[in-house]
Amino acid sequence: MKKIFTLLILIATCVFSMQAQKRYVVAFDCTKSMDHPSGDYSINGRDTSILWSPAKKCIESLWKQASAKDEFVILLYQDRILYTIKKIKSTQLYDWNSIENKMEDAITKGGNTCIFQAWQASEQYFTDNCDFYFITDGVEDHDNNKQINDDEQAHIDAICKKIDDFCNLGINGFYTNLKQSENDNINNQISRKIKSSCFRDLIAGNITPISLSLNQDDLNKGKKTFNLTFRPIESKRIANVQKLDAVFIDHDGGLQNAITYFKPTITGISNNKIELTLEQISPVHQNLLDNSNSCKLFLNVLSNDKDFAIFPQLITVEVRYYYEKIAYLPSLELEGTSKYHPDFFISSLADLFSDCDFIAEHKPDTISFDLKKMLDDNKLFNEEAIKHGSTYKLQLVPLRDKDKNAKFILLKNGEICKNNTIDVASSDENLLIKIIFNESSDDGTFKFKLIPIEAYKLDKINECANIEEVSIPVTIEFDTDCNPLELLL
Repeated sequence: MKKIFTLLILIATCVFSMQAQKRYVVAFDCTKSMDHPSGDYSINGRDTSILWSPAKKCIESLWKQASAKDEFVILLYQDRILYTIKKIKSTQLYDWNSIENKMEDAITKGGNTCIFQAWQASEQYFTDNCDFYFITDGVEDHDNNKQINDDEQAHIDAICKKIDDFCNLGINGFYTNLKQSENDNINNQISRKIKSSCFRDLIAGNITPISLSLNQDDLNKGKKTFNLTFRPIESKRIANVQKLDAVFIDHDGGLQNAITYFKPTITGISNNKIELTLEQISPVHQNLLDNSNSCKLFLNVLSNDKDFAIFPQLITVEVRYYYEKIAYLPSLELEGTSKYHPDFFISSLADLFSDCDFIAEHKPDTISFDLKKMLDDNKLFNEEAIKHGSTYKLQLVPLRDKDKNAKFILLKNGEICKNNTIDVASSDENLLIKIIFNESSDDGTFKFKLIPIEAYKLDKINECANIEEVSIPVTIEFDTDCNPLELLL
């Protein structure tokens, strides 16, 4: 049975000229333990989520961030090289899907791990402008290596010599050891050799894909900060990279020479979070924008830490030159405060009313509240939304089955609303909502949500582009003797 650990080695050279073609050499382990990490090699033991899929995504991130002229050499191996894929990225011979299909085919073939042979097969493709990624989850199986004596120590020495050879070339090296077995002689000796050599610790993982966008309001403020999530392959390992660089790259479909217009700044990884800030230096020329006054920026996130590194990651940012049309609703952050309004109050006793926002104070069958007065600036819409006549609707939706048969009348500013729906317009001067119930429930409560729907000429409600994420929980508690002061004691 193959002993399991993960070794991922990156040997990289710096790119001093953006015009130079770069080569990525990837030796990728396709043994069964990559998708059966528990050691159970039956069908039921297959789990791609731990190593196999994240490792493929790391290589996919290299593929995505590479320029069209960059070259890839991908060697899929077990105890021998199964496939060698060699191509310029811009050619049609392979796309990423076809490469991934080859990986999936390779992992179905039987075979143990031979690190020495895979490394040696990769060496013929090394150039001065080359990154080398060696990915495995197994130790050197010396029974499979016929090129040197069938001796465990001989295999250790042969691999350690490979490490020395690379360091003598002056090539920067990066490594990670994800599944280290402390009692394994081969693993420990090779790991100690790497750690004492020129290599740096490579944290294998991916930045979670996210759609970033800037708009005119953001740009007027000078800069915008985003939080990116970095997920290491092994969840127990905490990413600790302190120095990262964000570099604009000229991808097809993106803004060329973006550094003329924007300045990216990125901090290190803390608790698997990366903070990216974009600052506009000068407005993008109108002829460089598309029909919606937008452009795309492509950033390569690279490591610049003397001790740690991550895989290069490609981030896409969409910049739209427009003012957002925004509506405002009271935030759920109000829950847990004690704000009084004419006809109701918000309870501060979360232990008694855990999801209670609105409680009837005077009448057991009526609740009313003015949303505009609940907002700090008493504004239902911003100026851009008012200028464009933005609208949306608020729908009162029961949360429990028992509330679906409740009989009630919904009013907006004193007028009865149809279909449990309130029309909210940017021309509204007030938004007084009243709910009149005609009967009481068995437990004396009704639970509802006011959910925004059917936005028209509206970009956001509060900070949410998906307006249905913004909702107002409404809990009606019937108690004729209800005294807010008693509840707050």
